[in-house]
Amino acid sequence: SYADPLFNLALICQRKEQYREALSCWRSFLALEKTGEWAEKAREHVQKILSRYSLRIVSRTPLPKRNTSAKAALCLVK
Repeated sequence: SYADPLFNLALICQRKEQYREALSCWRSFLALEKTGEWAEKAREHVQKILSRYSLRIVSRTPLPKRNTSAKAALCLVK
């Protein structure tokens, strides 16, 4: 599974203050890992970035939720 590397890449991007890239990695991770402790941590990181840095996710399709397999097209804007 590519979930583990995506989680680590998201952390790296976030630490390097590359928040748009981090959000993209978090969302990709969550598309693969919908449940569990690591998915909850990823959701916490997404909310932290969105609230702290005034970013928002704009999508024309529904964002993946815990128990769905929908893929979303993301456009991050500030």
